[in-house]
Amino acid sequence: MTDREKKLAEIRVKAEFLDGCESKIEVNLPDLSKDIRFLLSELERKDEVVREVYEGNTNMRDALQDAASEVKKLREEREKWEKEARLQYRLFNEYQDESREKIEQLRAERDKLIEGLRWYADEKNHELDESTRHWENVYSPYEMDGGQRAREILKEIGVTVE
Repeated sequence: MTDREKKLAEIRVKAEFLDGCESKIEVNLPDLSKDIRFLLSELERKDEVVREVYEGNTNMRDALQDAASEVKKLREEREKWEKEARLQYRLFNEYQDESREKIEQLRAERDKLIEGLRWYADEKNHELDESTRHWENVYSPYEMDGGQRAREILKEIGVTVE
């Protein structure tokens, strides 16, 4: 037991004794005065502790409010970035789908161009063909085509030919 606790216990015993007395008794005023001063100092000490706890709680409350405000701000910022990320993801997927379609279209156009170039590059299409005899002239399939095949392919892929 600390000195403080001993002093408080002693004062309690005296108070209980006084509560139980029905007649006038002699009271040692200097002891009573010391006890009262001690109790007053204990009350002041407790008031100081309560004030410190209150101030600590106030500081803690302010810190918690600041932290809550920061958390709210960070959540709003996170939501903004999540929304932006979802938008970018959707745009990326749309672009990717469009790109796939465009790639397929370009491949088909390339295949048509290759087909036309192969036909013109094939030497047998430059050989004369007796079935094309017109009077004295004999023509090759290349000459009979006159570029028609190339014009049709270009038209199919959207190129205008004048």
